[in-house]
Amino acid sequence: MPGGSAGIFVTVAYGTSEDVDHRHPGEIKIESSDPHAGLGLDTKFDIGNRVKLPFDDEWFAPSPNRRFGDHPKRGMLDTADIHLKRRLSSAVAELKQAARPKTLDMTSRLAGRRKTKP
Repeated sequence: MPGGSAGIFVTVAYGTSEDVDHRHPGEIKIESSDPHAGLGLDTKFDIGNRVKLPFDDEWFAPSPNRRFGDHPKRGMLDTADIHLKRRLSSAVAELKQAARPKTLDMTSRLAGRRKTKP
């Protein structure tokens, strides 16, 4: 981080709950019924459209009603699920064939950013 301070960073893929059954190369649909995913709606994620972000309250905030406590809602993919692994593998293969861009590192843009106080 700027100024030499340490921080936690995460890489996130853009997602949408619209038109989830129409996928483009590199997209994967995760169902809301997956108990590990933490999704309210079926969502497709574009693994070819990723950004690296600092895990701070400017980029990740708790829900307004604090439904999930003082942390943003987070989910995970069950990598023990063989069907999910196959779908992920297919999405990665599609992405490689489509020659889509790599992760955008937003941390390089933080140097000029000043936090705004509420």
